[in-house]
Amino acid sequence: MEFTNDLTLKVWGCRGSIAARDKMTQFLPVGEAAKLEPFSTRFGINTTCFSLESKYLPENTVLFIDSGSGFFTASPYYYFAGYKKVILMQTHYHYDHTIGLTMALYTHIPDHDVEFYVYGPNDQSIGPRKAISHLMHRPVFPIEISEREVRFKKMVPLEQPRNTILACHKNFGIKALTLRQFHELSQSGKRFKMNKHSDWVYLNDCLIIKINDCLNHPQKTLSYRFEANGKSLTILTDHENTDGTHVELKPYLKGTQALVMDCQYTKKGEPRYAAGFGHATPDYCVKVAEEAGVKNLYLCHHAPSASDAMIENIEAEARSYAANGLAVDSLREGMHITL
Repeated sequence: MEFTNDLTLKVWGCRGSIAARDKMTQFLPVGEAAKLEPFSTRFGINTTCFSLESKYLPENTVLFIDSGSGFFTASPYYYFAGYKKVILMQTHYHYDHTIGLTMALYTHIPDHDVEFYVYGPNDQSIGPRKAISHLMHRPVFPIEISEREVRFKKMVPLEQPRNTILACHKNFGIKALTLRQFHELSQSGKRFKMNKHSDWVYLNDCLIIKINDCLNHPQKTLSYRFEANGKSLTILTDHENTDGTHVELKPYLKGTQALVMDCQYTKKGEPRYAAGFGHATPDYCVKVAEEAGVKNLYLCHHAPSASDAMIENIEAEARSYAANGLAVDSLREGMHITL
């Protein structure tokens, strides 16, 4: 099975913190006098999980960004369509971005053809292997990761994210390049080998994945920028407001055509307890997008207690700040972004 588009992002979950159940707001600990808004799920209930489809991916391979509860839904969709190989790019290891991995079809189905290739940050000596082991171990889970480990073919802690570029080729898999190697190949136009058995290929033959770790979040968190055939899409979640945009984040974001960015709270509506949790507001998202020359801003990581109306208000607030042709939309489950 092969994809035909350069870049298509599909949204399987765009909530933050914890999955939201229908009518959840009726059970929140608020005073009896509070007027609760009708709560629906037009924007979805699942936590962060995106799939990236690209004709530059190897055959029978799908790429995911994060494995929140939406990964549970996405797994059968792709598995039964013939995609047995999973590239999983973890932004970080909070439960809302990993919990779907514990019960996903890909994790448990008895099929020796299923393979995982997991990439993620190295946070206090914890990379993908240790993070997943923490999720799946007794007594907090019925099995140990060792009982499923055979399908996890590679789990890579990204030690130097800003100095690492991943090139993904449809015939030869993934190769890690240093930033210097990438710039030399970009400037020279020379071919290179993905591995000792591969043919010579050009960068233009690959899906390019750039990485940045200059995010304002209590745990080490990565942003991923995907580039293919002159098109670009960037995931920037769990990044709290700062006084300005980090000096190394600006060039990384510059010119991305679509920016998916965490916008969990309104400018005046962030709960006091959530300060320092690593989430942004509409004014800051728009500022970052406009400084980077972004044309399409997509807001995500919606609060689990937010009704449709609340999310629409955040979207409207962001649009009120936007200028210079910046388009603003809120992500919702089932949404597709094709470049």
